[in-house]
Amino acid sequence: MPRRRVVVTGLGLVTPVGNTVKESWSNILAGKSGIASIGHFDTSGFNTRFGGSIKDFDISPYLNPKEARKMALEGVLARDFEQYFHPLIGKGRGYGIVKQDPDMPDSEVTSAYMADNVWIVGSREEVTEKLAALAEEVGGFGVLLAMGHEWLPRDVWEQSMGLLATDVVPKMS
Repeated sequence: MPRRRVVVTGLGLVTPVGNTVKESWSNILAGKSGIASIGHFDTSGFNTRFGGSIKDFDISPYLNPKEARKMALEGVLARDFEQYFHPLIGKGRGYGIVKQDPDMPDSEVTSAYMADNVWIVGSREEVTEKLAALAEEVGGFGVLLAMGHEWLPRDVWEQSMGLLATDVVPKMS
């Protein structure tokens, strides 16, 4: 059997025991556990009230608000808007459902307009502020449902949904 080579080009860890390789490995070697009572959301409706949560991790050095907007404008969200929503929007209620100003021309409803005025994109703080403003505008909401399909890159989407669950939604209550 031929000998196969493996090349590791980088290593990164964000775990319940540390947010860097060094911190995580040091805590693992010291026998520290990242399992604790869950305190960032109400667990009364669940059988389990403990888990391994990521603590004090700030994604902004890795994905800043401008990068989040860029990903929205160059990724699946903009593609779906341009290829699916835009062609269909002339039917039914039309562009009026997304216009901030009903007198603005339909041609100004672009993916950039959507990112700035309709989609909720940005830093944790910006997303929290936008959701709070939306809740205020519509009289509150009991359940926040984040929907999507074919989200790529998957790791960024999973991290975004994790931040929504652990950092944004708890600040809403």
